[in-house]
Amino acid sequence: MGKVVGRTDDMFIISGVNIFPSAIEKVLFEMEGVEFYYQIALELTAFEKPVTERLCSALLVRPKVRLIEPGALDGTAGKAKRVVDERPS
Repeated sequence: MGKVVGRTDDMFIISGVNIFPSAIEKVLFEMEGVEFYYQIALELTAFEKPVTERLCSALLVRPKVRLIEPGALDGTAGKAKRVVDERPS
């Protein structure tokens, strides 16, 4: 039996690799300036990549695609706002 590295219910998988938060914590705490409190945010990116690739192919620019939960946008009040320009002036 090998060394226990963490609880399996805390483990997550990225590209087929099992990742334990304790392994991330070990690396972070070895770095100067990293605070004791941290949070690991996992995001749904599996669908973002093909969307990004198709848009890039069609538009010849690489957009940053961010998926949100279904129903998060208000599509009922009048005309839908399709573009939000967040570039600096």
